[in-house]
Amino acid sequence: MRGRCRTGGANAADPSAAMWFPAVGRGRHRLSPSIGVGASAGGIDPLRIALFLVVFLSIGRMHEHYPILVLFRPALVLVGLATALALLQPKSLNQAPILKTWPARIVAAIGAMALASAPLGISLGGSATFILSDFSKTLLLFFLLVAATRHARDLITFTWAFTLGCAFLVYLSLFFFQLSSAGGGLARLSHLYMYDANDISSILVIGFGIVALLAHTCTGAPRYAAILLMLGIGAATARSGSRGGFLGFLVVGAALLVTLNRVSLAKRVGFVGMIGLGLSLYSPPGYWDQMKTILTPTQDYNWSAEEGRRQIFERGVGYLMEYPIGGLGINNFQRAECTISSKARDAVPYGAKLFCSAPHNTYLQFAAEMGFPGLILWLVMIFGGIAKMRTLAKRLPPHWEGGDSEARFLFHAPRYLTVCLTGFAVTSFFVSHAYLDPVYLLMALMAGTYTAAAERIRRERFGTIQSQLTLKPATPPPPHHQ
Repeated sequence: MRGRCRTGGANAADPSAAMWFPAVGRGRHRLSPSIGVGASAGGIDPLRIALFLVVFLSIGRMHEHYPILVLFRPALVLVGLATALALLQPKSLNQAPILKTWPARIVAAIGAMALASAPLGISLGGSATFILSDFSKTLLLFFLLVAATRHARDLITFTWAFTLGCAFLVYLSLFFFQLSSAGGGLARLSHLYMYDANDISSILVIGFGIVALLAHTCTGAPRYAAILLMLGIGAATARSGSRGGFLGFLVVGAALLVTLNRVSLAKRVGFVGMIGLGLSLYSPPGYWDQMKTILTPTQDYNWSAEEGRRQIFERGVGYLMEYPIGGLGINNFQRAECTISSKARDAVPYGAKLFCSAPHNTYLQFAAEMGFPGLILWLVMIFGGIAKMRTLAKRLPPHWEGGDSEARFLFHAPRYLTVCLTGFAVTSFFVSHAYLDPVYLLMALMAGTYTAAAERIRRERFGTIQSQLTLKPATPPPPHHQ
């Protein structure tokens, strides 16, 4: 994807950068400034291309739309290729320790807790199988992205990969996925491959903040494409019929208007207006009536039905109280629903058919499957991540706001990523996304922002030193004595 947001080098060096960002850039091997400059000016290598495609496939699910691609297992092949390239060409990675950034440490802690929960839960085999077949790939992709992000150009590349994945998901939602009746006169998306309608809304809430970042920092065709995609995200959200997604976008809109004080009010209102326009133009029959039910939760089936969210939540809290330390074990919530739950005990004598319900709540999913330690890690990742990004935004050099395209991107990235995470904090209350890729890809972008900002500051400091050495007058020779 070409555009002015992908280009640019170091701006005029600012000797005050150290006082604005004192803690960033202390890695295991301190890069020489020449390496930093060369990396920023170099092209995208096969490792970044492979990771770009993996991120795109993880979000857009193109390989599920075209069955011929499934035969080649492109996501698995590309992750394997990226892993091999990273191992064979370690100099192509950033040279900081893999756990240098805060997002990397919290994700590593979640991975460790997932491993610990397996032997403590109700099915070691079930948890182990899920870790090996699914969650390990998510963690591997996260750490590959963290290691492969060297500077702003890499970060922008992976940001576009996430954006294009959202664009393909919107394309499918508008032109291929069909609407079907969901009761109460509501028509909503159905038959969505891996995702359901609620999942799509949760992913697009993250994507909207990323697309808004590109719309703000890019120029020319990329900016207009990002603005058009914002309209498409609103349209896809309307067709999903998701109440959780609607609440998520209300919070995102409020965050855009209230927290982005370094962005002009006209832009903020414009961004919110695009999502509102998409919702209004593409809302299917019964959509607004469905949204009104948010105000009357006790009249909804989720309040009274055995498979409704309230009773699932109550059973999930029961699992947490019964297994407070390690939980049920990663990915064992549905197994518990059909084996140790109160409804399972009641159904056995009568031979009733059981429905193994998903938690439909990521907070509950972490709590029930990993106990109190897992719940704490999740809360720290989400709400601590919001606080960390806001702190990072305040520490970046102010002159970046008016600098080249890379500097502007880095200056605004923490602010928009905060909006992404804030929206997901809401929508994740209505979906089971504890171990899916989107939130971990968002955390990888957050980690990459730390790394890219550190590289930029190292480069500017070196430029300042070079300028001082060049301009410093030569020392006059000592007088000659006869």
